[in-house]
Amino acid sequence: MSEVGEITVPNPAGACLSELATRAAALAASVKATKLAIVAPEKLAFGLGRMYQTYWELQPGSTRQIGVFRTLPDALAFLGIETLEGPGTAKKAGSQM
Repeated sequence: MSEVGEITVPNPAGACLSELATRAAALAASVKATKLAIVAPEKLAFGLGRMYQTYWELQPGSTRQIGVFRTLPDALAFLGIETLEGPGTAKKAGSQM
């Protein structure tokens, strides 16, 4: 969300986010536990991210842990990643990549 230029919010936003979270949870039901970090520095994007996180957590059997952050360093810490060295080359905390 840090590179989003414009957000058009449907009315009601909660219903759309709830449906999106329900569909995503159904697709990820058979996937092992994972983490998803949403970086959203702007107020609206952050609020929508938190709403999505809440709806996701309400899904029965959800295996993904979602965190919403205002900064990339906070998101990387949540994911256990020290730095981003380039596309696809994130360095895990404690790894010797």
